[in-house]
Amino acid sequence: MRAAVIIDFGNDLYNHMIGELKNYADVMKDKDSGKTAEKLISIIEKYVQLGTDEDGTEFAVMRFFPSDASDLISVLAIVASTAIDIPEDHYGRLKKQREKTE
Repeated sequence: MRAAVIIDFGNDLYNHMIGELKNYADVMKDKDSGKTAEKLISIIEKYVQLGTDEDGTEFAVMRFFPSDASDLISVLAIVASTAIDIPEDHYGRLKKQREKTE
């Protein structure tokens, strides 16, 4: 049996995430990554569960197969990387650190 990846978002963050996925799907509609974003939206909207904390804060709980969670993280990382400048090559820094330890 495959383990589920559980992610919960407050309603504001949920709205922002779905909005970004929809924008990305529209921009990339003829590419595989656009289809991936559309698939994620469909999965999320079909299986999301709603909850409320003791203080009345509402949230959305999403359960993903690991491959779908990976796709979500990938698409959101791409969206985030277009929204901000990446001032440092973090992968390059990691690679140099690993070379030093070998």
